[in-house]
Amino acid sequence: MQLTNQQKLDFYENGYLKIPGVVSPLMINAALHAINYSLGEEGMNKDDLPTLRAQSYCKEIRKSPAVTDLANKSAVSRCWVKAT
Repeated sequence: MQLTNQQKLDFYENGYLKIPGVVSPLMINAALHAINYSLGEEGMNKDDLPTLRAQSYCKEIRKSPAVTDLANKSAVSRCWVKAT
């Protein structure tokens, strides 16, 4: 999949891009499960919220396949290769 010039511009201006169907629902559900489990098990300290907003809410799963596969094992990686 190659990004259009408009999509590249949207990404540049907004900092994100929504491309429906690029990541499978199965992968999305696995990531959501990992995130929800992390939040349920670990919880969040209210005093840590400013730091978490700038970094990551679930640092223990940042490198888990459920999260990294969203980019590395989906069509997302092919979008970025052609976008550069």
